[in-house]
Amino acid sequence: MKLEGMEVFQESSSCVKVSAEGKIIYIDPFGIKNTEKADLILITHEDPGHLNLEDVEKVFKEETVIVTNIICHPFLLQLGKDINHLFIV
Repeated sequence: MKLEGMEVFQESSSCVKVSAEGKIIYIDPFGIKNTEKADLILITHEDPGHLNLEDVEKVFKEETVIVTNIICHPFLLQLGKDINHLFIV
């Protein structure tokens, strides 16, 4: 679907990818086939269908910003990555 300068893709039953102005946003990374690196990852909760570490790792880059809740934080630490831009809301 295209909306004024942005494209929205359904990646899986719970994952949506948004492409806008050269930036890539993943919401609830799960079942990602496209490995386009993320500028922003939004994770709503810890259910494996919404937070899948393998899929987060596929699209993560050093500059990726991750926004999630406090419950997801320990799961993300399991990635073993230096997440410089992690925001807990």
